[in-house]
Amino acid sequence: MNGKLLTDARIAANMSMEDVAKALGCNKSSVSKWERNKLLPDEGRILQMVMLFNDHKFLVRNEEAREGYRRVVRWVKE
Repeated sequence: MNGKLLTDARIAANMSMEDVAKALGCNKSSVSKWERNKLLPDEGRILQMVMLFNDHKFLVRNEEAREGYRRVVRWVKE
C-alpha cells in the first residue's frame, strides 16, 4: 500500500493518526509506519480502511504492493 494514500485519506477526513488508530483498533505507531511505507497493514486492516474512508483504492493499491513485495522476496530467495 502506498502510504501517501492513507495520509491523503486521513487528512481529507480531518483525522489525526490517533483518530485513525482508535478507529482501526491499533496504535499510532502502526499508522505512522503505514504512512511512511515502513510496514504493510494486513488484509483485515485494509478492509477496515476501505470502510473507514469509504474508498476502495486501498484494495487495489494494497494488492499491487503485496505482489511487488512477493516478487522481491522470490528474487532474494533465488
